[in-house]
Amino acid sequence: MTITFTELTQWLGLIWWPFVRLTGLFLIAPFFGDKAIPMRVKILFAFVFSLLLAPMINTVPPFNPFSIEAIIFTLYQLVFGFLIGFSVMIFFTIFLLLVKLFRCRWDLRWPS
Repeated sequence: MTITFTELTQWLGLIWWPFVRLTGLFLIAPFFGDKAIPMRVKILFAFVFSLLLAPMINTVPPFNPFSIEAIIFTLYQLVFGFLIGFSVMIFFTIFLLLVKLFRCRWDLRWPS
């Protein structure tokens, strides 16, 4: 059985693209982005989740990992993961502010 370079890069793409995007997510997301969690653990989480997501991906075009297009697309995926993590962080911040606002309103009521 021979494996061609195209097949190898296609299999690599099934894991690499979700891994890069999830790494960006785990670096910024509220729980995983905390400094108490070491960088190795964040990368391990991203790798495990990318292995779990790989069977769900239909097709990935083969790519040359040594090309400038692959590097640019990797940076694109990393920025997209950052944006997803940032939007989750904003959602949690808004929810936390609303909880504080309602708690403050309930504490300031006069007793009946």
